[in-house]
Amino acid sequence: MEKNLGKQQAIFKNQAILSNTAVKASFVVSQILAKKMKPFADGEMIKECLTAVAEIAFPDKINIISNISLSRFTIARRIEDLSENIATTLRERIAKFEYCSLALDESCDISDTAQLAIFLRGIDTKFNITEELCSLIPMQGTTTGKDLYDELKSVLENFSISLEKIIGISTDGARAMSSMEVGVSGRLFRDIKKVTGREIFVNHCVIHQENLCAKRLSLPNVTVPIIKLINFIKSSALNHREFKEFLEDLETEYGDLVFNTEVRWLSRNTMLKRVYNLKSEIQLFLDMKGYAFPHFGNKEWMCDFGFIIDMTQHLNDLNVELQGKGQFIHNFV
Repeated sequence: MEKNLGKQQAIFKNQAILSNTAVKASFVVSQILAKKMKPFADGEMIKECLTAVAEIAFPDKINIISNISLSRFTIARRIEDLSENIATTLRERIAKFEYCSLALDESCDISDTAQLAIFLRGIDTKFNITEELCSLIPMQGTTTGKDLYDELKSVLENFSISLEKIIGISTDGARAMSSMEVGVSGRLFRDIKKVTGREIFVNHCVIHQENLCAKRLSLPNVTVPIIKLINFIKSSALNHREFKEFLEDLETEYGDLVFNTEVRWLSRNTMLKRVYNLKSEIQLFLDMKGYAFPHFGNKEWMCDFGFIIDMTQHLNDLNVELQGKGQFIHNFV
């Protein structure tokens, strides 16, 4: 009887381990889907792939795969649980902060919904620095300074961030953000001064300033002809198809050109560099098509072309260096 009882206990223990393993695997897959921004319904497809692999590679473990729940409803619940856990952990860290600063950004997504991103950087008594995204808030209505500030106050209350701990705020240059009269920065500045009697640092985000600088650095005598050239090749299906076949026959390093995108200003360097590296092949193709483009033979224009490529590359490198955790502006002075 004692032996049978031991066997039953072992069975229950194994079942518990199997169940915990399946739940943990479900959380891991859900986290990957969330990070890669994939549809929740892809969980079923992933389970089907895992089952097919298990049947071939390790059939004795097929029962573990079959117990992993990856339906879209389960994935949604897992991601909600992960989100709540992250928020709880962040609140615990915020409670230990001595001082903190905020960074705000508001921009529209592809559905024209304004998204307010609120970032936090804080330091505790042991000089441990925490940098996290506090919240991403969709703004359905207007995006005035008052609207944005009301959403910011809700987030501060939700995470129990007291005004006494805030020492600075960084925003983009939009009036609703940076204005000291009606913007978020001015409203927060006045509220903190009223509560603590001290003034906070108000900054215009250096990455946003770099973005504005890149937009001003256009050299239209170079970029306008290049954009027209790319549009001539890529806007016509026939021209585009023939151009790609032409490059394939020549066995060039690149197989196509890329469009210029104003919103994704970092892509400008890729667009310009691609044209520069393929200038000989492009000129041959344009001659075949009878499209006049004399700029490649103009030394002065080519110098300007090379200059803007170097400058946009420098701005791209700077943008990458400025981003990420543990970065301080004095590192780049």
